Amino acid sequence: MCNGSEMDDLQIKVQLLGRFHAADGHSSLIGKSRTIARLATVEYRIDPAERAAFIAIITALCAERRRDGAFAWGVFEDVAKPGRYLEHFMLESWIEHLRQHERVTKSDQVRQERVRRFHRGDTPPVVTRRVAAYPERD
Repeated sequence: MCNGSEMDDLQIKVQLLGRFHAADGHSSLIGKSRTIARLATVEYRIDPAERAAFIAIITALCAERRRDGAFAWGVFEDVAKPGRYLEHFMLESWIEHLRQHERVTKSDQVRQERVRRFHRGDTPPVVTRRVAAYPERD
């Protein structure tokens, strides 16, 4: 959906917000997974009539996520539940996840808010964070 060359074309004026979500309720994972791949997903529920506009806006997040360290990004649509979308992106490590939060710019924040405005529901979009599962090392 997005390739690295799109990032090369971007001229970004970075104004960091300096947010750091160190634990986010996941402090037990930090020590164990500093170098293990991490998967993040964000589940949106949107009005199916707004599909085209939502896809156009959320696709703009690809360059932002990749600039901030993601090596994979995409959006999936639930064929059984119209209006349910799952954004996913992968980072090389938990440390990269923490750095990603530090790299948020004001323009990123505005873009993310534009995406969130499409979400319908009583609660915010559901965010999940996972780390790759490997056998324990001795």
